[in-house]
Amino acid sequence: FIGGVTATVDLASFLKLRTQAALDYEFLNAYQYKEKGGNKNLNGYYYDRNQNNQRWNYEAMLMFNKNFNKDFTLTANLASSYAYVNSSVREQVMNMLLNHDMPSISNANTIPIARESLTLQRTLSVYGSATLGYRNYLYLDMTGRNDWSSTLPPDNDSYFYPSLGASFVFSQLLKHKNLLSYGKVRVSVAGVGNSASPYSLFNTYSNTGLFIGNPTMVYGNVLKNYDLKPEHTNSKEVGLDLGFFKQRATLSATVYKSNTTNQIIQAQSLTETGFVSRIINAGNIQNKGIEITADFSPIQTKDFNWDVTVH
Repeated sequence: FIGGVTATVDLASFLKLRTQAALDYEFLNAYQYKEKGGNKNLNGYYYDRNQNNQRWNYEAMLMFNKNFNKDFTLTANLASSYAYVNSSVREQVMNMLLNHDMPSISNANTIPIARESLTLQRTLSVYGSATLGYRNYLYLDMTGRNDWSSTLPPDNDSYFYPSLGASFVFSQLLKHKNLLSYGKVRVSVAGVGNSASPYSLFNTYSNTGLFIGNPTMVYGNVLKNYDLKPEHTNSKEVGLDLGFFKQRATLSATVYKSNTTNQIIQAQSLTETGFVSRIINAGNIQNKGIEITADFSPIQTKDFNWDVTVH
């Protein structure tokens, strides 16, 4: 089930307030049954799983759009959002059945193994963007976002990532556009943050059933990390967009470079430490390259279009 409610209020001719609440709800009820007497499951097998996932998202945004002196335009947004995830899983496993043809929890000829988990995650965000335009050919874009994540330790649960970009539509200055109908140069610098997966900070014990009538617990074999920091990716990009013959042919070229630091990874650990892996911040991964895309429309008629794209 997916549902939501959106409301927009005009505060002025150039100012609007929009609020939104959305719910994404998923549920799963499934079981696996293997009859008694099989070569691989002589005693039979039954597995039952119930899972419910809820994702709530609340957002409020203030939108500003105004022209100044016929030369300048300003579009700006200021928003805040709250995201909440609630996922619960209940499982029952029986490795020995009592009767034939009875896929049920009550058909156990041994003590069933029951497992239950609850995953909660909350993210609070404040973000804004602004685009300043001059005579429809020169633009300056700015964004900024700060997140607070419940999956990070209190000292590192806040992370900010901004971006700055500029573009110049030089084709607006051309008098004749028969050959070059559109041309734009763009450049940008941006940052992106990312938090950890739920329950990456503390090690806990898990119930492993009964042993001679007594409950047993096991310590996790993945070493968690209470000093985790958020991931950060910084990227730089320069691009050129061209359109020819009234956009029947277009060319887009981009040169980019990005660096990701403080990656949250699960690294292999020496077994003599008592753990098979551990969660750490590590690495400085760099990606760089050139992307070129060309689009052609050799045939354009009222009833038929032929488009070709080359990357």
